[in-house]
Amino acid sequence: MARFNPRARRLVSEVFPAAILEESYGERLRYKIPQQDVGSLSKGFSEMEAAKQRLGMEEYSLSQTTLEQVFLRFAKEQEMGS
Repeated sequence: MARFNPRARRLVSEVFPAAILEESYGERLRYKIPQQDVGSLSKGFSEMEAAKQRLGMEEYSLSQTTLEQVFLRFAKEQEMGS
């Protein structure tokens, strides 16, 4: 596990309490942030930017789910339900 993951995970859970870790690969973490946490998005950006140097993060990004991702998730759920 990457050395920054525990601190980065703790930061994300503090900034976005309802965030769900969907993927962890090396030093990369990918979270799903439920709609209820979107109201704190500007706070999230400022806290992530402040922590970037402190935690030694190279980069971070926040993006909306694409229509393709929604479709693939729906198709996967349907396949698993069958």
